[in-house]
Amino acid sequence: MSSESSERIMAFDVGSKSCGIAVTDPLGITVQPLTTVRYKGWHDQQRAFQELQKILTEYTPAVVVIGLPTSKDGGSNVQCERIQAFTKGFQNHLKQNNFAIDQIQWEFCDESHSSQEVEELMISFDVSRAKRAKVIDQLAAVVILRRFLGE
Repeated sequence: MSSESSERIMAFDVGSKSCGIAVTDPLGITVQPLTTVRYKGWHDQQRAFQELQKILTEYTPAVVVIGLPTSKDGGSNVQCERIQAFTKGFQNHLKQNNFAIDQIQWEFCDESHSSQEVEELMISFDVSRAKRAKVIDQLAAVVILRRFLGE
């Protein structure tokens, strides 16, 4: 699935126990949910980093967008700090594994209420709680990616 001249953009919806991932097509036009990487908590990041590295290797995005839940005044909060630390830890993991992170443009995008938007939409379509739990993070990543693209 790897593309040599990819314009693919990938988004991460990072949470305390999972990371939802969405990706564009190789031309950067359409957005689709990809997967959710699950882990035991902020302390279980190494396993998450290994899974995320495999995904980056397979899809070779030009840009990775990480959602940040900014506060109403646009400032930072505890969750933002955790996500920024997760991102820095992931970038360090990639460097330690000789992954060319300078080949990727890293961006942050406001993800406030993305999961809530997705949850409300799925409830309106009468999607069961169990099915919602399986896909909510990757669909929130779709919302983040669409916001980043200005859709």
